[in-house]
Amino acid sequence: MARFRYREPASSNAFRAKVAHARHPRRERRPARRAGLGVVTPQTTAAWRDLLAPDGTPAALPYQIEYVRAAVQQETGLRPSLRGLTIGQAQRILSALNVDSRPLWHSGRDSWAMNVLAICGKWLAFTMLFIVILGLGRADGVPVVLLILAGFGFSAMRRQRRQSFEDRYYRAVRPQPTKHDDGGDPRRSSPPDAPPAPGNPYDIDTYLRRLDDEGR
Repeated sequence: MARFRYREPASSNAFRAKVAHARHPRRERRPARRAGLGVVTPQTTAAWRDLLAPDGTPAALPYQIEYVRAAVQQETGLRPSLRGLTIGQAQRILSALNVDSRPLWHSGRDSWAMNVLAICGKWLAFTMLFIVILGLGRADGVPVVLLILAGFGFSAMRRQRRQSFEDRYYRAVRPQPTKHDDGGDPRRSSPPDAPPAPGNPYDIDTYLRRLDDEGR
């Protein structure tokens, strides 16, 4: 008995492809997290130079700097160093990121006493943690303590590397023309040309005298 094979039309294949695409849609690639000031370009370099330009305002406290660093990381995916940041620079950075700057003066961030107490409390807590770990067993606790200290060292090294980058590209002092006594024009700083020798044909007085003699 002959067997007949049913051939599906092309329309049914297209319909199946659409159903499969609807069931398993292609995942779109997410854009890179770094954007805006987090991307190193000539435009962002110029923007960071303007944001970190000296303004004469008081220096920011450690936890004020940490607030700005966290805001930049949240918006751009990059955590800068920002050592030596001033209050004016912090406000400009937060304004460029559309972040509220009022928390700089809240939660004790603007108090030297609170900053010192918070830093001392943090290191005291780590010291107590190390004592507890070493008390449980020196053989097992020493590697854990060394691992934690290595993490601190690696974090400090990364920040120092970032700070060197910022000092080199973002805080570079732009060359300014030197001032001169003759109006500030550097072109006039070169010594004047020596007057021509008497009788020199290029001397204007000699040239006019010869014209006068020839006219006579």
